Amino acid sequence: PLQQEAPMSRHPVRVVIRDRPVSGGGSSVELGADGRTVRVISAQRSTSFSYDTVLDGASQERTFEEVGRPLCETVMQGVNATVLCYGQTGAGKSFTMVGNGQDYHTRGILPRALASIFRGVADRPEYEYTLRLQCLEIYNDSMYDLLSTLPGAQRSELSLSSSSEVVGLTSPKVSSEQEAHKLVFEAEANRAVEQHKLNARSSRSHVLYMLLVERRSRVDSSGAVLKSRLTLADLAGSERLKKSGDHGDEGFQPPSSLNLTGVAPTRQQRLARESMCINKSLSFLEQVVIALGSKRPSGHVPHRSSRLTAVLRDSLGGNCRTVLIANIRTDDVHVEETFSTCRFAQRMAGVSTTATVNTDIVRSPEEELRRCRGELADLKRELAMHDQLAGRTSVAYSGAFSSAERDELRAQIQGFVAGGPEARLEPRSLRQINEAFAIFKQLIREGEDQRSAASSQWECPRCGAAAAEAGPADEPAVILSATFETPAPEVVLVGDDSATGFAVGEAPADARPSDGITVVAARATNPPSSSPAAEPSRGAEGASSRGATAGSSRDQAYDTFKAGPGRELAIALAEGKKGLREKRVVVRQLSQDVNAATRTIGECKDLLERKRQHRSGGGAERSTSADGEPVDVIDEEEYLCLTRLKATKHAYREAFDRLVEARAQVDLTEQVVETCRAQLVADFEAWGGSDLGGEAATPAVSADSGPDEALDQDEEYEAMAEERILKADPESLAFFNAVRQAQSSGRSPARTIRRR
Repeated sequence: PLQQEAPMSRHPVRVVIRDRPVSGGGSSVELGADGRTVRVISAQRSTSFSYDTVLDGASQERTFEEVGRPLCETVMQGVNATVLCYGQTGAGKSFTMVGNGQDYHTRGILPRALASIFRGVADRPEYEYTLRLQCLEIYNDSMYDLLSTLPGAQRSELSLSSSSEVVGLTSPKVSSEQEAHKLVFEAEANRAVEQHKLNARSSRSHVLYMLLVERRSRVDSSGAVLKSRLTLADLAGSERLKKSGDHGDEGFQPPSSLNLTGVAPTRQQRLARESMCINKSLSFLEQVVIALGSKRPSGHVPHRSSRLTAVLRDSLGGNCRTVLIANIRTDDVHVEETFSTCRFAQRMAGVSTTATVNTDIVRSPEEELRRCRGELADLKRELAMHDQLAGRTSVAYSGAFSSAERDELRAQIQGFVAGGPEARLEPRSLRQINEAFAIFKQLIREGEDQRSAASSQWECPRCGAAAAEAGPADEPAVILSATFETPAPEVVLVGDDSATGFAVGEAPADARPSDGITVVAARATNPPSSSPAAEPSRGAEGASSRGATAGSSRDQAYDTFKAGPGRELAIALAEGKKGLREKRVVVRQLSQDVNAATRTIGECKDLLERKRQHRSGGGAERSTSADGEPVDVIDEEEYLCLTRLKATKHAYREAFDRLVEARAQVDLTEQVVETCRAQLVADFEAWGGSDLGGEAATPAVSADSGPDEALDQDEEYEAMAEERILKADPESLAFFNAVRQAQSSGRSPARTIRRR
């Protein structure tokens, strides 16, 4: 079960106002110079509002730095976080949350948050992170899974659990930023979008992007798992039918007043119904906010009034850090909607949440086995202590009986059977009792066998016939030996480990096969002509001979070209390959350093765990504090181990960072080498075509060229695009790769007009 630490102090919902600049006409909104006040001016009234932050003409980057980045750090620490984008239609909510899917610089909070979290995962190598992405759409108060179109996804009916969790959502794991962007583009392609007078791409549904984060420590064996969730809610915009034109020329009547069974609704009717459902759900949301902000502590909060308020139960007054971004339009024609948005934002500022760190104890099988072994060792030590206090020594509670122990117990049992009423057999352990039952069973069977043998040898005194069934009347039922010579028992202490192992040595250095594979000898041993099926005709032999001659001439021409006109490119290619080999050696060495640091961290962790178990068993010195509380005292070995663990973790982080940088340099150098090689081959083609009578001379595959030398136009364009991206902003490569994959698969991130 998920455990929550001691609750933190309640935090009010942070409210941020972001305006959409006016393209023309007058402005009905004045933004204060202090960056905290908004004044809405209309013909009827002039009202001022105060908020936490007012973003006046802020860029996407500043908006993320102000809102998204602090929440990403919160999620990395195991605390839930939510961002809500609220406002009228066309105010810029989807642009704030998602941005323009085709433009990297105008991307919104969602893609920037994904990049920030994956960067944070890379900066924390001492933790293991598991990330999952969910995309939920609430359309006409019905829930839809936007990732159900993924290959292999199982479509199931969505439902709400008692804790307001959505059951049945597709939750694929994401291991890289590029995979996460690809899933977001898939969800955006499935979202319901429509066009009307106020917005060319109006969202007709609420969409919640939920990133589930689990964090496990690589150096701590406690099994504690921090679980958190980042919820980014892009709410549909409130709108008036007379302004958006959703009622159309035909007019609209509610479905309850008409019998429309089997009749497809018109576009205007669908838009009007969507607008009504959107406004209804936002009205329920405001009711929840009003109830949470009221002074009555025990008042009813209508969370289950709609699907939206039920899903956002934790974000509104629950275990979460919540930020509201209220998007407003400053032109005069929308002054009433702007006033309504500002009033809702002010009410949201009165809502407070209690954010706690979500900790769950989940142990892997290896950790659980290690814990059970430690607990078993503690129990053995406790039993040994009780035996010592009771005067019992050399009592073993586990393992099989040795022959000496079995003979000693057998002699005790025989003395107990042959003794009088005062004879006693003292039980010492369950292991001894089980072995005693086994010896009793064996003695009874031996007695029955001896009785059967004696009965078969008894003869009748009259006829001399052997008795087949009954023996003499005085024959004992069980025959037990009177005396046994019992060797000295082997002393086995509690917790002794009698198992032995063996060591596996290292293979000699010359045992590794050579890197190169020689095929010349194999060709000489098995020439192609040795197979009758492969024997060519005379014409084929002539053609093969001519091909070999042409290949040899091209090879010679290629060498001549590299020594002559292509000498500069050939030298650059050789230097690039040499640098590539050196960088790969560096990557190999850094990988070894990272692996060595990982092993050292594991060894230190095991030693500290053994020390902790030793202290818990009472085998270590303990002192008391001024308050009389026991305080653990660590020895010099444990102190040195802690110091070594801290230094090793620091060295691990540095080596890991250098490894990531070295791998990036290797990838970049590989691209440069391939580009230089392609240019050398292209120049040779042109030079060979002019000198060899226009023949398209292609060099044979050599050490300087690979089998896949030529690139088509698309590959050349992608290679140039990646090179340009790496030079401009290396962190944007994952975003552009995801965009290209989405476009090639037909799931373009551009928000196309569609509906359910």
